[in-house]
Amino acid sequence: MYLYQLIYASTVTESFKDSDLKSILVKARGRNSAENITGLLCFDGKYFMQCLEGGRSQINAVYAKILADTSHQEVELLSYGPIAKRNYAQWEMGLVPKEALTAPLNLLYSASGRFEPYAMPPASSEQLLMTLRAAVPLL
Repeated sequence: MYLYQLIYASTVTESFKDSDLKSILVKARGRNSAENITGLLCFDGKYFMQCLEGGRSQINAVYAKILADTSHQEVELLSYGPIAKRNYAQWEMGLVPKEALTAPLNLLYSASGRFEPYAMPPASSEQLLMTLRAAVPLL
């Protein structure tokens, strides 16, 4: 079975509360652990950008649930394809909190210096996630 990576961006709905984030993480970590899915979630209070890694059918099933989740909207697939190895093997779902999303790191991969995942090409979104993984403490 090949490994696949999927990166998407979404915007929270008006009904989303900060406490919803903890619930999302608990559910995702339990499900992902059972399905051998790893990944990283970035959240700045408005936007999500998430990377999922694992088997193709498992990744597709999780993405279908994400598309049906009412806590966010405007879900846009940024990147999807096979990978040679996992980049986030140590996390069922690592979280980069909004305080850690700093302008200097964002400026490396976007024109504005703001966290704008919809405006990034696929290669930039993947590189930003990997840079954040290495540069900030994950929750």
